[in-house]
Amino acid sequence: MDNICSKPSYKILAMICFLLAAITVAAFEQVRHCEFVYDDKLYITDPPEVMMGVTVKSILWALTSGFACNWHPLTWISHMLDCELFGFDPYWHHLGNLFFHVVNVLLLFWVLRKMTNAIWCSAFVAVLFAVHPLRVESVAWVAERKDLLSGLFFMLTIIFYVEYVKNRLQTSDTRPQTEKKVLEYKVSGLRSMVFYCLCLLSYILGLMSKPMLVTLPMVLLLLDYWPLGRFRGMDSPPSPDDGRKTALWHLVLEKGPLFVLSTVSSVITFMVQQPCMMNMERLSVNVRMGNAAIAYLSYISKIICPVGLAVLYPYPSEMPAWHVISSVLVLVFLTLCVVYLGKQRRYLITGWLWYLTMLVPVIGLVQVGSQAMADRYTYMPAIGFFIIIVWGAAELTSGWRWRKVILGACGAAVIVVLVICTRVQVRYWRDGIALYGRAISVTKNNYSMLRGLGYSFQVKGMEDYAIACYRQLLDINPKDVGVYNNLGEALRSRGKAVEAVDCFRQALQLSPEDASIHGNLGVALASLGRLDEAMDSYRRALNIDPDYAQVHNNLGAAFAVKGKLTEAIDQFRCAIKLDPNNPDAWNNLKNALKSQEETGKAAEGVLDIKTR
Repeated sequence: MDNICSKPSYKILAMICFLLAAITVAAFEQVRHCEFVYDDKLYITDPPEVMMGVTVKSILWALTSGFACNWHPLTWISHMLDCELFGFDPYWHHLGNLFFHVVNVLLLFWVLRKMTNAIWCSAFVAVLFAVHPLRVESVAWVAERKDLLSGLFFMLTIIFYVEYVKNRLQTSDTRPQTEKKVLEYKVSGLRSMVFYCLCLLSYILGLMSKPMLVTLPMVLLLLDYWPLGRFRGMDSPPSPDDGRKTALWHLVLEKGPLFVLSTVSSVITFMVQQPCMMNMERLSVNVRMGNAAIAYLSYISKIICPVGLAVLYPYPSEMPAWHVISSVLVLVFLTLCVVYLGKQRRYLITGWLWYLTMLVPVIGLVQVGSQAMADRYTYMPAIGFFIIIVWGAAELTSGWRWRKVILGACGAAVIVVLVICTRVQVRYWRDGIALYGRAISVTKNNYSMLRGLGYSFQVKGMEDYAIACYRQLLDINPKDVGVYNNLGEALRSRGKAVEAVDCFRQALQLSPEDASIHGNLGVALASLGRLDEAMDSYRRALNIDPDYAQVHNNLGAAFAVKGKLTEAIDQFRCAIKLDPNNPDAWNNLKNALKSQEETGKAAEGVLDIKTR
């Protein structure tokens, strides 16, 4: 099974790589039409350090910041480079994600073929990884660049590790006697050390992209078991190659530096993510463990039948005991079957434990966020399950007469179906309305997605739909300050300023120290001509946040309407100092200076501010 086309020509390899890349692009090319969605702006346009591109200041920020409850400096630098090269056009950011995914597909094929010599099995695992609909979230969501970058260094770490093992095996025999053999022995030992250092470096870069790689040392141990076959004393009957194999304790010790890096990354991640961790009193250990068992099986079902995919699966409001118990029993049963059958089929043990182990950091035992599970979490864990499927299918059909024809036809049909499903799934990521609407349609009680849908309608200027979503949200949770604020803005945009004022006042009853709500209330009051009340709201906002540039501008506009041009000019200048790129503040300042009939002085004033 593993020796099919074991020595392929470079033409065959090139053809396979070209087809893998072409199929991947065909499945995902629609991402170029997608907008920034969900929290893409949190990663691209919100942090000023990212917007400024790659500079010494921005790199230092990336290395020291825990922004967005994550420490992944390499991911930040990647976004900075995109902004510097392509600006803020989503087209290029999405194509960057697709590029990294294509590279990961090719590297996966390369490393599997290198380890197993099974070219067609390796190619089919790579194509399943490439075009499965579960990959859409990682590719079409710009903020998930961390998945793709960590996947890149995951593959590179394994490649360097395989080269390290290959050169180490060449030095494990009896020390050669001839000068030529001694030189080859030394060169091989030096190469082994170089590749081990490259393995460490690649692992560090992977952890700096996304800390999910903390389980990679365990994956390398699994690869030692199969397909590298480095475990001593596990062949029956004894293998003639036992002298070139290694005891388990030595293999663990060999990966000591990797385990140390994994531990350090885990500690950093735990410290950085504490503000985003769910309240442990709300989610007990039993609840989180029960959800983990259910999630393991849910991921398998979505790998086999990828339907009903959503950007967020809400944590269940209730978890029946029978569901948890049955999930645990099924997992135990599957594990026992793998252990029993895996004595002669080692790929089963490696694939199954790869899947289970790599999901541990994100399975919810330490809950970060409100999701019960997420498609993006399967980006690398699913590879283990694909190995089981592909190598298992190859073994089951090993005695069939028309094996190649049947496998080829079935494989082609699976690829076509997956490509079509992936293209359909990509369309849901074209904008927020499609994305959140899809999530609401395939999940239950998805409060955050309904909120996102309302905001997306509001951004698109569809205030009536936004208002309907917000009112529905307030029926569910009448104490959501953000929804009151958004509803007030939507009502004001529709000319319903009186209702907007009521919404802002209700929001302030729940959060009286929110500067943005005070500022929005001021705008609504000003639109009703109640300038004195509006100015009071602006002043309260500035008492809370003195650096609120837009409120300074709005307060200046109120002063200008009341004829207090000196005070207005002071506020406009303050707004410009805080936000030099605010065109409204510049125009307001120019108009205020002209109103004083000091045209010459106005020009000097604007010039003076610009030169500062």
